[in-house]
Amino acid sequence: MTILDDDKVDHLIVLVGGNPLPNYVAARLLAKHGATLHLVHTLKTYGIAQRLATCLSLPAEALHLGGAFKPPQFVQVDERDPRDIFAKISALFELDRGSNRAAIPRGQRVGLHYTSGNRPMSVHAYDAVEAKRGDAVFSYLDAGRLEMLIHDAARITRAVRADKLLNMTLETLFKLQGLKESSHASSATPLQPGLAAVLAELHTTDEGAKAWFDWRRNGSDGWKKLPKNQPKLAKVEAVLRQMCGGEPTPQQIADALGYDSLPDSTVWWKSKWLEDHVLAQLQIAIVGREDTNDARKGVQRIREGHGDRDFDLDVVVMRAYQLFAFSCIVSNDPQSCKDHLMEAYVRVRQAGGDEARVGLVCLYKEAQALQKEITGDLDAEGKVRVFGQADLLILKDRITEWLDRQP
Repeated sequence: MTILDDDKVDHLIVLVGGNPLPNYVAARLLAKHGATLHLVHTLKTYGIAQRLATCLSLPAEALHLGGAFKPPQFVQVDERDPRDIFAKISALFELDRGSNRAAIPRGQRVGLHYTSGNRPMSVHAYDAVEAKRGDAVFSYLDAGRLEMLIHDAARITRAVRADKLLNMTLETLFKLQGLKESSHASSATPLQPGLAAVLAELHTTDEGAKAWFDWRRNGSDGWKKLPKNQPKLAKVEAVLRQMCGGEPTPQQIADALGYDSLPDSTVWWKSKWLEDHVLAQLQIAIVGREDTNDARKGVQRIREGHGDRDFDLDVVVMRAYQLFAFSCIVSNDPQSCKDHLMEAYVRVRQAGGDEARVGLVCLYKEAQALQKEITGDLDAEGKVRVFGQADLLILKDRITEWLDRQP
C-alpha cells in the first residue's frame, strides 16, 4: 500500500514529544505541499517543536513529499490538564473574535498525528479533533514495523510502509535531534582498508589475535618498529610493503595513516582499525541500494541542552529514516562487549529514536548468545545485532542481511 490522495491534508496537527522523528516523517508523507502544520507542544518540548519547524522548512527529500509549508502554528498545552488540551485543540476549529476566521477553516482536510504525544495529550487531542471534524485523518507511526497507520473516525485502518517512501540524510536527523556539529569532522573514507582487512583476518582466530597482541606488547618497542620477519604476521608485512612500494619505514606508515609518527598511531593499531574495516565492509554492502546513504565513521556531535557533552558514534549509515550505528570494540571479553553495546544503545536511541538500530562488532565467539542476552536485558527485540569473531571476514554479507531483515 501507499499514501493515497485522501490521506493527505491541508492542516496537520502533530503532538510534539521527546522524539520529533515520527512527526517529521508524518509531515513529509501526509501534509500536502503548502499545508499548515500545527505543532502542539508543552513548555518542555517547545525547543523540540522549534527544531522540527526548522527542519521542515528545508526542501523535501523528494518531489512526492510534502514541503514549502506555510509558517507553522505553535500551540502550547499543559500536559497535566486534560481540559487545557481539549480546549486548545478545539479552539483551532473555532472562529477567532479578532479575525473572524478559524485557524483551520471549514472545508479543508485536517489530520492528527499522535505518535509522539504522551497519553493525556493523545487521548484528549484525539477527542477534540474527532468532535470537531468527523472526516479527519488520524495517523500513528509504528517504530517496530516502520508502518504509518492511517485511519478515520470509524477506526478503519490502513498500514503503509513508511520507510519505502522517505530517505533522510544524517545531517537532517542530527538537526532534528539537537545534535550540533563539533570541531571533529567525520569521514566517509575508510583509512587503509586493505591493512584493516588483514588485521581483521588475523583476529578471526585466537592464535592470530594473540600473535598480534604479543607483537604490539613485546615486539614493536612502543610502536617505534614495524613487524618484520614475523611468520604469523606475514600478511601484515606484505600489505605494509605494498603501501610503500618496497621496504616500509615507520615514518612512511605513519604518514599513510595520517599521524605525525608511528608511536602516535598506536591507537589505530590497537582499536581504530576495526572501525575502518567496518566502514569499508559497510560501503561494499550498500553499493546499489537506493534506501541507504551517509555511511560514515568517527561521528561526533554536541548535544544541545545537555552541558554540550560530546556525542560519539563509531560507524553509521542511514537506511530510509532509520539510523543504523555500529559500535566497535577489539575485545573477546563478554562483559566488556556487553557494556560497550549497552552504552552505544543509549546514545543511538538519543540520535535516532525508537526507529534506530544498533550493532556491536567485536571478537566474542558466542555472538548470538550475547545478542540474545542483551536483547532481553534491554527489551530490544529486533533493534540490536552482535557481529562476532566469525563474522569479521564476511561482514559485508552480515550487514546486508541486517539491513534487509527490517520488518
